[in-house]
Amino acid sequence: MERKEKSRRNKNIVCLVLILLMLTLVTSCIVGKSFAKYATGEKITGKARVANFGITFEVGEGTIFANKYRGLNDGEQYIVYVESEDNKLVAPGTSGKVPSMTISGNPEVAVKIEYDIILELQGWKLDSGSFYCPIIFTIGETQIKGTSYESSDQLQNALKEAIKKCQKEYQPNTALNTHESPTITWEWPFEGDDAKDTELGKKALNNTINLTIATNVTQINQYQKA
Repeated sequence: MERKEKSRRNKNIVCLVLILLMLTLVTSCIVGKSFAKYATGEKITGKARVANFGITFEVGEGTIFANKYRGLNDGEQYIVYVESEDNKLVAPGTSGKVPSMTISGNPEVAVKIEYDIILELQGWKLDSGSFYCPIIFTIGETQIKGTSYESSDQLQNALKEAIKKCQKEYQPNTALNTHESPTITWEWPFEGDDAKDTELGKKALNNTINLTIATNVTQINQYQKA
């Protein structure tokens, strides 16, 4: 009886060993399939910086309008004068120039330089109610006479069309200090319509002029070579 029991134990041990051996073989196959495979890869890396714009503006000396103007024949004498520099004047026989605008920078993008002009005239009307502006504006080679227009809106539109012709495009890495801003001047001729000029002069405290010139540099996505 004891011998049979011992024989059964030995058989159980053999069976257990066989089972463990089989489990080991199965596990080895699974692990082998998990880690014994082909594998490869690749990476692409890119690095860049933001393109430089770097535009600066510098306004030249002078003002569009002044508080005093010298005569044409005698540079030492004033023909129009007010003490306060906060009060700018215009009158028959006066003239002026818009200060120059210098643009600097070497933008790494294509750009367009554009100009805009805003003219605000308050009270420039005669007793009849009709619009009257005796000032002559010159933008580049274009001369615009205020007396040729029936309203301040018409006059401003003409000025905008003239200054629009001064826009220009540049390719990347262009030194913008080579760009020449348009020459803009104004003049109220001394020899004009005396009666109408006098009407404006009598309403001087209610008549004002405000002239603004805007210079803008904008990136463009297509460069049109001139």
